Amino acid sequence: MREKAIVEILLVRSVEESLPNFFSPETLLKATTEAGSIENKQEWLRKRAMYLFTQIPHGWKEITSITQPRAKLLIALTIIAFLIGLSSNFLGPSDHFHIIYNPIVILSVWNILIFFFFIFSMIRKLKTP
Repeated sequence: MREKAIVEILLVRSVEESLPNFFSPETLLKATTEAGSIENKQEWLRKRAMYLFTQIPHGWKEITSITQPRAKLLIALTIIAFLIGLSSNFLGPSDHFHIIYNPIVILSVWNILIFFFFIFSMIRKLKTP
């Protein structure tokens, strides 16, 4: 099950628990029949929640988009941070300096590792069904 589906299920469950009378009994019955048999509980829960998700007001549905990372924003921030890191070498004296004594190297390596982690996790999410 994808993260988006899980977030939508959680939204439906939170509406059901916080506002028990929000969905009419007919809507709940229709959602249960639309979900089909309970042989696969995860699939049944997903189908039921997806039907109920269509009944939720649009303003509440926008809550689910908050949890989704913005890929273009993440890529832009990565490039900006990388360029700032590269330009930070020109802040100090341009004579000779020993690379081990430069604390910016440690921060740059840390940033590069974190960016590789984000990129790897993004690629892994795209490949998983």
